[in-house]
Amino acid sequence: MSQALNRGDEIHNRNVAATAFFIKRIAPALIEAEATCAAAAATLGFIAGNDHLFLNLSMAACKAMCDAAAGAAGSSLITAMARNGVNFGVRRSGTGDAWFEAPANSVDGLHFPGYSIADTAPDRGDSAITENAGGGGFAMAAAPAIFNFGGVTSTDAIHHSRACAPLH
Repeated sequence: MSQALNRGDEIHNRNVAATAFFIKRIAPALIEAEATCAAAAATLGFIAGNDHLFLNLSMAACKAMCDAAAGAAGSSLITAMARNGVNFGVRRSGTGDAWFEAPANSVDGLHFPGYSIADTAPDRGDSAITENAGGGGFAMAAAPAIFNFGGVTSTDAIHHSRACAPLH
């Protein structure tokens, strides 16, 4: 993940480098595992066919990192974030398993022609855990390849990264 961050991924919305690094690591293991050529080719083809595949792995790694910080008495450090289309919730290190929730907001992102934020559902998903661990909006300044995707300028990205405010 650190190599991918150094190559323009922010490990939430852009995982091109991370997925390529994963292929680089897993390919020899597939061959050494005596997988058939067809099985190895199919596996590598599947991974290569989805530049976002590594998001699944970065989410698990970020969750493990954040879980390691859980349980520190009196700590207000956020150790989990999630949203389900109804509520957005966070867990804090020093408050056990309690979730603190608020209504989920709609994301003002990219829309197909003729659609706007009024047509979107409230935010949902588990990938916010990457933001919680410092990826995503916090690393946006290092991911110029996706600035146009989110309508972000380099100045916006640097400002938000410094201010520790995730970009939407």
